[in-house]
Amino acid sequence: GIFLASLPAIAYAYIGEEFDKQTIGAVIGIYIAGNSIGGMGGRIISAFIADLWGWKYAFLVMGMLDLIILVLFLLLLPKCNHFTPRQFSKKTAIKEVILHWKNPILRKAYYNAAIIFFIFVGLFNYLGYYLHQAPYSLSTSFIGLLYLSFIAGAFSSTLSGRLDKLLTIPQRVMLGLVMIFIGLLFMLTSPLIMILLGLTIVVIGFFFSHAASSSWVSHHANQAKASASALYLFSYYVGGSMGSFLLGYVWGPYGWSALILVTILFVIIGMWNALKMQKTRH
Repeated sequence: GIFLASLPAIAYAYIGEEFDKQTIGAVIGIYIAGNSIGGMGGRIISAFIADLWGWKYAFLVMGMLDLIILVLFLLLLPKCNHFTPRQFSKKTAIKEVILHWKNPILRKAYYNAAIIFFIFVGLFNYLGYYLHQAPYSLSTSFIGLLYLSFIAGAFSSTLSGRLDKLLTIPQRVMLGLVMIFIGLLFMLTSPLIMILLGLTIVVIGFFFSHAASSSWVSHHANQAKASASALYLFSYYVGGSMGSFLLGYVWGPYGWSALILVTILFVIIGMWNALKMQKTRH
């Protein structure tokens, strides 16, 4: 988990340095699309392998696939043209992180990252439990197929980047949150088809908003882009961890409807933050 979290932080910094500002939004959208396809593939493959042979074999197969992809990555990634190496200083690194967090413009993107991943991870975690129960009683393999909805996320993250010329970043963050809100309302209903439709809309909104707020950091971090992106990812993963953990205290005693209502409350907080982003943009 620690090593995985470092990868997108470095990737965002790479994009911020190697591409001009006019294309950063589109490139980050494409990067997140690839991220969503990988996330979808990993979950679906591992769900089927776990059902067939057990969870240990799921780890083994995914590890082997990752090694193959690592070799392809090392062979195909272009060398940096605009990166200037400098000597690492722990004191300077800590100072940079503090400066980024004190920057109110960047901090709003960090808030958005935490909020949307809180909703996203918590929702997917407890949806599996919900659909295992009667009246749905779905298998692990079928629940793994829910991650096919990530295909819609791959499309929406790319679209978010390409709308850079038409909509401001805060407007795209807000539009993504509105889609999440609509999807959650669908998921309050009982028919399975409505839940699946709502889940797809939530995924579209999540990746749309995530691509926008990621590019906000790349646009507005004028120095130490890697640590600015790292702080975004730190906020993102803290939000996801808290969503997975805290929503359990809602799911256990109160059930699915209460969980959805809590996530809706977090969407509203995110919308308020997006309005503040719009007021402070430059």
